[in-house]
Amino acid sequence: SKATVSVLNCRLTARAMATIEGLQAENAALKDANAKLERTIMMLRFASNKPDLESAYTRRKALGEEASPCLGTRVKVVHPGCKYAPKDFASMFEDTKMEYTDRVEEGRMGFVVAKAPHFKKTTQDVFLIKFDNNKGAVFSRKGIEPIFYEGAYVTVANTGCKYLGQDFSAQFPEYTLIDNVRQDDRGVIVKIDQHYKNSAVKVYLVALNTQLECVVMNGKGLVLRDVPGLAAYTAKKAKDEAEAKAKDEAEAKKAKDEAEAKAKDEAEAKAKDEAEAKAKDEAEAK
Repeated sequence: SKATVSVLNCRLTARAMATIEGLQAENAALKDANAKLERTIMMLRFASNKPDLESAYTRRKALGEEASPCLGTRVKVVHPGCKYAPKDFASMFEDTKMEYTDRVEEGRMGFVVAKAPHFKKTTQDVFLIKFDNNKGAVFSRKGIEPIFYEGAYVTVANTGCKYLGQDFSAQFPEYTLIDNVRQDDRGVIVKIDQHYKNSAVKVYLVALNTQLECVVMNGKGLVLRDVPGLAAYTAKKAKDEAEAKAKDEAEAKKAKDEAEAKAKDEAEAKAKDEAEAKAKDEAEAK
């Protein structure tokens, strides 16, 4: 009967949904396990001074290509001329009480504390940056550059920006959190997460030593340092990519030239055939 068919369809649908949800949960668990394994490898490589250059290159490149950095992102000013006049965006950021600065030098550090679509270009965001002196400025994406990524090598510049380890034991249960950190200690960022009390604030889990002990830091307390060998690796990648691009362009030009030459030959051959046919017709007519 129709009622029986309907019941069977409902049962099959429920089973299918349960199977899909189970597979999604399993997939999420696998992704989480894989991420934890990658972080462990990252820490071990740091401890043995053998960084994964391809991973560091890929992560840093992806960071630079990020179209709209999220709230709490630590950024550096790279183009001061990309600063907007605050009055033009006052209505967008009226809820953020801040003193704006007129002059911003290249290299100034700060955090993204708010963002909104540009009132003229809605596909592009503008960013309110709060600098370390607590003054702010509004920038386009081109004017700022995110600094930190998982796998980045850092130096502790301000121990006062360390969070108490026990406050984050539930957030980072698989890591050994310590509070004994000194200025100029070196480490690697193994995880970037939101603060458990404020999602607009990012916290950085930094592995410090060969015992894989970690400290939780605010981005203001960290300074980016070079991953050993990454600069040379990046230069080589840029050279290889440029050469590959030049090769592709040369091959494309060659293919285009050959296609044009072939078309020309075919056109000339056709014209010749038509001329010969015409001459023959005229001769026969005569």
